[in-house]
Order: sequence, then structure tokens, then C-alpha cells
Amino acid sequence: RVHGEFSSFQIYQMSSGNDMVLYWGSGSPSSWIALIALQEKKLHGFQSNQVDFSKGEHKSPEVLSINPRGQVAAFKHGNNIVNESLGICFYLEHEFKNQGTRLLPDDGKTYALVIQRTMESQNVMKHIRPIMMVRADKIDPEEMLSRKKAFSDELLIWDGYLAGNRYIAGDNFSIADIAVIPLFAIYLRLGLNATKYSNLKKYLDDMLVRDSVQKTRPTHWKTTEPKNILGDI
Repeated sequence: RVHGEFSSFQIYQMSSGNDMVLYWGSGSPSSWIALIALQEKKLHGFQSNQVDFSKGEHKSPEVLSINPRGQVAAFKHGNNIVNESLGICFYLEHEFKNQGTRLLPDDGKTYALVIQRTMESQNVMKHIRPIMMVRADKIDPEEMLSRKKAFSDELLIWDGYLAGNRYIAGDNFSIADIAVIPLFAIYLRLGLNATKYSNLKKYLDDMLVRDSVQKTRPTHWKTTEPKNILGDI
């Protein structure tokens, strides 16, 4: 009788991730996003292959066999390949919903908010590229000021989202948080004065000591000094 009762349940078996491989690079926001997601889902056994950008290892045959664009993060689970970092997050949550941290909520309203904020994270990248991808002496100072203001305005939007909230979307840590933490952390490393954005600063003070974030910090940060590129934003 007891055996019959237990047989009606499915036993969930934890995965270690030993059938997964991730190619990643230190300092790549996309790589950091994937690494945090793997940590949050407790998939610690994946094959971790760090590439050296300076040696062109992201264009190696091994990486190209997974991602023909030669970009990281490049991820493979069994025969399944996912190369976009946010796609990796959604895939891991789908495949391992009941393992580690739940990264997507069940209720539709909060789910919509998580999806919205996750997709909005692309705007943070959109506004930083025009600042980072050009030499200061090759652009009109007024144009650079305009670009920096656009980036500051974007940060103010996120600062507003965090007013009275611990997480980016809803009451729990989610994919939306994973999408933005590496971006904001790197901007702090580049001299961003977060005190101008009090809610964002409080959020980052909390998130940057989270275990999954601490364990996956860019390895080269241990041996290099921060730069002050964004100090006036």
C-alpha cells in the first residue's frame, strides 16, 4: 500500500551539469550572465572553458563548432546548443525549473514584468556603446556630453524601477536581475558614481555580495586596476 502511494509521485533527480560545456571570457557581460545562471541553478559540474580574447581563442574551431559567430558565451547541453546569454538563462530555467533558484515566477503578472525588464536590459548596452566604442579625442565634446546624458537618463529609469524594491522585477531574484547585474557591475568598475543613483547603488551593494555573483566575478579583476571612464556620469 505504501509502495503504491509513493509510486504515484515522480522523483526529481538533481543534475550536476556534467553533460554541459560553456565557453566564456573574463570581462564579457554575456559570459558573466551565463555563469551566474549556472550557479543559481546549482549546475556546478559543467565543463568550464575560459577563452583568452587576446589570443583569439573565441574564434577557435572548438568555439566555432558551437557558435559560428565566434562569440561567447557559447553553451552546449548534450546535443542542445544555446549561444545567446539570456537564451541560456531561459533554457536552464526551463530544463531545471525545480533545481536551485526559481528564476521565473508562475503568476502571469510578475512573469510579464520579469520578461519586460529582461528585454529592457538591452537598452543599457545600447546607451553605453556610443561612449565606450569611440576615442574621446575623435569625437566632438558636445556630442560626447549628449551621449553621456542619454546613458545617465537610462540609469535614472532603472533607479526609478528600484524605488522601494529589492529586486528588478517582483519580490524575488529572477532572470531580470541576472540580465543587469553584470552590466552595472562593470560600469562601477569603469568609475560610474553610483551615489547619483541611490536606489541602484543600494541594489548593487546587495547583489554584488550574492554568492553566485561573487563566485563568477571576472577573473582578470584580481590582477588589474579599475579604470575611471564613467566618473562624470
